[in-house]
Amino acid sequence: MERDWFSGYEFDATCQGTFPPALICALDATSYEDFIRAGVSIGGDTDTICAIGGAVAEALFGVPDEIASQALERLDDYQLDIVNLFRDRYG
Repeated sequence: MERDWFSGYEFDATCQGTFPPALICALDATSYEDFIRAGVSIGGDTDTICAIGGAVAEALFGVPDEIASQALERLDDYQLDIVNLFRDRYG
């Protein structure tokens, strides 16, 4: 049965409005990339939805190397230092 999570969703920047669609998109995804596509496609507060749901999708699927390397290439030195400090501590 095809589920339609997107019908009726409107922009809502509150926790109550972004957490449920973020979690639904992550749990319904089949891969990290599938989650990103769903999180962006739903519309509304997509940056928050992808930030929240992205953490869940990463725990479920991991971040593909190609996506991670592309993201890291866009960071400046200060941001890369923070990523590396985090990786050294928790990684």
